[in-house]
Amino acid sequence: MEQGRRSVWQRLASAFDTTVRSVDPESSGGSPSATMRRVLVGVLLIAVTAIVGLGWDWATAEIMARREADIQAVIESERATEAGTPTPDDTAVAEPDDTAGAGSGPDGAGDEPSGEDAADEPEPSDPGIWSLVEPLAPQPPGPGILLLDELDGGSAAAYRSADYDEAAFSEELEHLWSAAVPVHAPFGQDVGLSNRWNVTLGSDGPAVAVTGLALADLDCGPARAAAAFNLPEQGSDDRLLISYSMENPTVGRLYEYTDAGDQAPGWGEPFFEQKVVEVGASVDAVGFMVEVVTSVEDCTWSAFELSYYGPEGEGTYRIEDDGGELFEARGVAADADTFFVYPDADGPDIYADPLW
Repeated sequence: MEQGRRSVWQRLASAFDTTVRSVDPESSGGSPSATMRRVLVGVLLIAVTAIVGLGWDWATAEIMARREADIQAVIESERATEAGTPTPDDTAVAEPDDTAGAGSGPDGAGDEPSGEDAADEPEPSDPGIWSLVEPLAPQPPGPGILLLDELDGGSAAAYRSADYDEAAFSEELEHLWSAAVPVHAPFGQDVGLSNRWNVTLGSDGPAVAVTGLALADLDCGPARAAAAFNLPEQGSDDRLLISYSMENPTVGRLYEYTDAGDQAPGWGEPFFEQKVVEVGASVDAVGFMVEVVTSVEDCTWSAFELSYYGPEGEGTYRIEDDGGELFEARGVAADADTFFVYPDADGPDIYADPLW
């Protein structure tokens, strides 16, 4: 800046000398006053030029100084950001956070709302659904179908030719019940084996409508049973029933009888298209039977997955086994030995016949 001022004054002195030497007395008519006027005009022009030049140098220097200061400020800000140190400008606008809760800390836990902010957030509505599920296996003396993974030392030929008296027949049935897995004949279908559960649903919360029931994580493989003994059904079960067939396991179908023993309206149709199931509010609980029908496969699933619609919209609820075990539906191998077991006019007998 000082150097710029010196250069201006040097130019001014040089211009003044040039102006004085250039004044020719004779060109002024020999008049001293005219000569003086010409000198004064030249000096004035030199002064104006000097002032403009000096102002220009000052303005240029000021602009460069400010630009240099701005660049330096940017550099300092970037260095402070990389080092995690607040800059003077940041310190001026930053205020201490007095609203952080007890969980505040370097791990960011204090970002969660606390105090009045947390109280203002709506809490999710818990539908309060609860359930009970129990297997409905046939009990002695039946009816039912008894599945054996092996004939336990016997042979199909021995069963086919056996001629039991009443005592021997009762003993054989007792053995079968203790060694076999009991299942049902299908309630509403003609082919397959029925594995059943009694399901009770309730809700301690607001009313919700049950819109579906699915077999979660369904997995099937070849049936393990090598033999089946059918103790024919006597009569029918009139409980409300949802039936799943492995031919189409995604749709539970309605099978229900009227009080007169006839098929009720909606027989074989998707259950939740025919029935409205609601729990909660004024409805304490509802119960129904679930049947899973399979023929030549054994199938497992992790839960009966309930779909519902409530005040907060759609949701799901898993009905799981109390012991944490998988649910299982048993079938019978296609080449298994199958028998019908019942007394006839001449005494109890076992007949080798196909199940279906």
